Amino acid sequence: MFIKKSCTCLLVLSTALLLAGCSAASKGIKLGDQAAAIGNYYGAALQYVNILRTEPKHAKSLMKLSEIAKPAYEQKLAMAEEYQKQGNLEASLKEYRELDEFVANLRLNNVLTFVTIDLGNAISTVSAGAAENHYSLAESQFARGDYERAIDEYKSVLDFKSPYKDSLEKISESYYRLAVSLEANHSYRASAETYIKSCSFTPGYKDAPRRATTLFLGLGDYFASKGNHRNACADYERAQSISPGLEGLSEKLTSAREHATTRIAFVRFDNPTGRNIAGMALGDIIFENAKSRLQAKASAFIKAIGREELLSIAQEQRIAEGSWNFETNTPIKIGGVDYLIFGKLNQVHDVHTGPRADRMAGEYDFWLDVPYTDKNGKQKTRTQWYKGAMTYDLITESIKLTLAGAVRVIEAKTGAVTISHQISEETADNIQYAMSFSARHNLNAPNVQLDDQIKTLISGRRQLVDLGELAERMIASISTAMADRIVATLDRTPSVSDPISLKY
Repeated sequence: MFIKKSCTCLLVLSTALLLAGCSAASKGIKLGDQAAAIGNYYGAALQYVNILRTEPKHAKSLMKLSEIAKPAYEQKLAMAEEYQKQGNLEASLKEYRELDEFVANLRLNNVLTFVTIDLGNAISTVSAGAAENHYSLAESQFARGDYERAIDEYKSVLDFKSPYKDSLEKISESYYRLAVSLEANHSYRASAETYIKSCSFTPGYKDAPRRATTLFLGLGDYFASKGNHRNACADYERAQSISPGLEGLSEKLTSAREHATTRIAFVRFDNPTGRNIAGMALGDIIFENAKSRLQAKASAFIKAIGREELLSIAQEQRIAEGSWNFETNTPIKIGGVDYLIFGKLNQVHDVHTGPRADRMAGEYDFWLDVPYTDKNGKQKTRTQWYKGAMTYDLITESIKLTLAGAVRVIEAKTGAVTISHQISEETADNIQYAMSFSARHNLNAPNVQLDDQIKTLISGRRQLVDLGELAERMIASISTAMADRIVATLDRTPSVSDPISLKY
């Protein structure tokens, strides 16, 4: 029985797909016939070709394409030749390329029964003509010193034929002359970028790499002298990418990175409440999570220093780390550390309410077959629905965790509070389910129906989320907020203007 039904379904599905395919093909043929009727032979042929792309053996489409192939080809060829005669070579090239693709489709479907012109040669000839037109225009613009427009035209030349004469070199020279002009006008960064562009078309063009390197190096030196070491790094890196082996550049980049790096030490996170959750040392875990998240989110210019590394630094410098605390507000002279982070918890609570059982009353529906006599006096049965009473235990249980406190980020050299971040985190879990049902009927019987609310209570979750898992969620939230705040405040590259004069 199952096999018979499956075969029937497959037959119905196959028939539906076939009808859909036939419908699309019929529509395409109708459109093709209409195009042919008004003399649009090429448009008609494309309709038949489109059908054959999805149904390669569609007999009617093959027949119609075979009949109209030659007039369609001649019509398209006439359009290409007319554009060529008018001097509109771009339009002519487009027609020739489309015609070439059309002929390829005719060949693919074995309906190419006539001789065509050498379309490859026609395309090459028209391409060369279009290229020459753009080249002539580019040359006149280059001669006038309109280098931006000359570049556009030389690029258009390459769209038609590449390489073509000295177009690549002329593009490079145009960029080079623009770069020289920008440099003379003190637009140093734009000049350096433009020198690099000149090398994109002719690698190592003239002395463009040297000039670009010199400019980026000069910009880096300028920003380093102003204390904008992140900006200096960016320019030194550009210079190094162009001239990797330049003497002294690596040392400058290393120095700039060292000065640009902000070192943030996680000092201590106190928990004077004396309370912990699930045996966790909350302060230590929060700090360790925050440190990991900070290092993952921050740029390479941020270095997070853990407590052990900080202690080692303090010992080397003979500094008593034990005197630092959350209330610190005086300068802390410690080399290799720019900011210190302190945390304190002032509230740690976990409240567990249950479980609690309440005896509840409810109703359910059930049906019975009830005999009756119809109008003809025959004995029959019909389904009759009734209400039944039941009682059950409603079990509720909940747990709520609360953490509150604060984090302070202190600038070491001044003692100033750079960030004051409040912690106020709460998470909870609740469960509610029903059990111990008492009713006159078996509630699992096929003639009994329970409402959706009761079904939900029966299938309800019966275990609270583990206390440790809830605590980990809170710690993750606190740590992420801390890391985000630190990154937003301390991990920023200053927005500074380029110099209007530069020594290089």
